[in-house]
Amino acid sequence: MARLIEKIARIYDALPLRSITVPEWENEKIYYKPVTGEQYDLANNLLSPDATGPRRNAQLVVSGALDANGARVFADDEIDVLMSKGFIGTTSKIATAISSVVPPEVAAKN
Repeated sequence: MARLIEKIARIYDALPLRSITVPEWENEKIYYKPVTGEQYDLANNLLSPDATGPRRNAQLVVSGALDANGARVFADDEIDVLMSKGFIGTTSKIATAISSVVPPEVAAKN
């Protein structure tokens, strides 16, 4: 019988990519998986302790936005451009999607 931790890892690895269409970016489709604790910690560690909510959202987008193949679409050093040129509401909307929990219907299938 598989250990619980192995089951948890298998369930996460099997999750399909989810997507959000971003009208403000000419209907670009951003793919993502729900953020893990490791990704969340990494995003927070890249920020200064006094970072604002908008910068935290932008960091979640930079670290969690994927293309249709699961590859990151932003490099870590692109956060400043996203902060200065991206709409605050847009990054907030994407960050909210990325940081959302797994829907119960997906969890129930596993």
